Amino acid sequence: LLVSEVPRTPRSRPITPVALQTPRDQLKSAAKRVKERHVSLRVKNLRFLASLNEEALRTQARLFALLERSEGALIPEISVSQKGVIFDLVAQLLDFALAEAGKLAGNLANAPARILERVMSFALALEHGKELAMPVDSRTQALKLASLIDTQLLCQVVTGPFRRRLLALARKRCEGGYANRRSSSGSMKAWEEAANACCERIACCIHQAVMQSGSEAQG
Repeated sequence: LLVSEVPRTPRSRPITPVALQTPRDQLKSAAKRVKERHVSLRVKNLRFLASLNEEALRTQARLFALLERSEGALIPEISVSQKGVIFDLVAQLLDFALAEAGKLAGNLANAPARILERVMSFALALEHGKELAMPVDSRTQALKLASLIDTQLLCQVVTGPFRRRLLALARKRCEGGYANRRSSSGSMKAWEEAANACCERIACCIHQAVMQSGSEAQG
């Protein structure tokens, strides 16, 4: 018996989603994949930095413990000129912060506490010394070094001359505004309270940075 052959039809290739996409859709898809890779790489880098930071904190703790056991024998002697260089740098940093505060103080719409937190953010960053092995801001690094060299002197600079110059900006703030005598008086008082609180907070940060170094050494 002859079996009639059924004509074969050519198999159609499976249509992939890409084939259905327009060039514009393909560009969007490629951009999405690139963005996902960037996000994945960013997360990987952040994890690596966190691990590196923890390792650096442990190394610092061991070094501080070694320095304590040596009773200061391993600490290099710091000359008066070297100390003067670092504190001259601190003075420049504080002068620049005062200049920035003076520019912002003339606008009564800016809250005093917000102004001071903005211009003194590099000093207030010392609060995070326990979580960060090395401050990102070079200005914070300079303050931390100065606090390790002479804690008391740095606190005296902040709570003494710097505080007085910061309080003097209260008058400029009132003169720059267009307020009446009552609101001007209230604005001056608010600035003085914020300036005193900011300086005390910075001094506390300085002591805290040194105490954290010591507690890490003991741990």
